[in-house]
Amino acid sequence: MNKPNLATAAALLAGLSWWQHPASAEPAEPLVRMPKAGSTWTVTIDYSGEKKEAKTDTKTRRRAPQPEKEEEPPVPVPKQLVMKAGKNRITLGVIHYAGGREENFYVVNGNLLSASANSGRVIARSVRASERNFLSLKVEFFPAIRWIERSTYVRTETRDGVECLYFTMQIMTDGSPGTKLSAWVRAADRHPLEIHVDDVVYRVSEIAPFDEAVPLPAEFESVLEHRRAEQTAMDLIRNPKKKNLVRR
Repeated sequence: MNKPNLATAAALLAGLSWWQHPASAEPAEPLVRMPKAGSTWTVTIDYSGEKKEAKTDTKTRRRAPQPEKEEEPPVPVPKQLVMKAGKNRITLGVIHYAGGREENFYVVNGNLLSASANSGRVIARSVRASERNFLSLKVEFFPAIRWIERSTYVRTETRDGVECLYFTMQIMTDGSPGTKLSAWVRAADRHPLEIHVDDVVYRVSEIAPFDEAVPLPAEFESVLEHRRAEQTAMDLIRNPKKKNLVRR
């Protein structure tokens, strides 16, 4: 029996099921090609589809009174993600928020390093764990792509004048439609062109050369070394034979 892939496992863990369109002839692998070291690209985020009008009284055509809410601090709205995959295999991601704030994170050998917005403390975790959230911008390559597979492929179609592979998936929660995912992947180079998570739109630029190394700040390097030591210790616990080999 085949093992479930990442998208399947994530959906099962969340108690979800999904439905996708019947696929046409399957394209050749890879369905999505990841950028190589020495590359840079930009993801622009569009929330225009999320705007919803207040409810209107159909008889008087007047807007229904909205319940008063206590003022809350504004939630930072990300508008752009700039990725730089250094030639030293360290990737820098810069999230640009509305209002001018920026947030940096780094990806090194599958480890995601970012500073807490509240305390400033550097935190390390698996980048794959972050990517399970389709709205997360803290990713290794592109946001919201881990669900793309042969079973979600639909057809080839033209998007903004570019020939693309079109994928879609409707997540079902307790039998009701949940998040809808759609993606257009450039047929020529297999890099994403546009990805939709419900009404949130990610538009991906073409991949450009980046002939530089990405320096890792000292505080991030320290946390990374600590995480590596923890991972080595856990690996020795799971595989006692490796401990014997180290002693020799």
